[in-house]
Amino acid sequence: MYQQIGGYIDDLIPFGIFLYLTLVLFGVIKFKKTPKFLENPPKYYKIIAVVGLVCFALLIVMRIIE
Repeated sequence: MYQQIGGYIDDLIPFGIFLYLTLVLFGVIKFKKTPKFLENPPKYYKIIAVVGLVCFALLIVMRIIE
């Protein structure tokens, strides 16, 4: 049981990081002082963030179904 909970936590932490990064890159979350690399992010930053978000979401779903 504790291994399952640890597995869920192992998947939720990167999912939360990618979710936050995706929301920042798409402008949903605003900063008072935006870092330079986020002022005008390249398209591949957004693609990587969305793909990572989808991958970790699939890992979570696969672990639940298992």
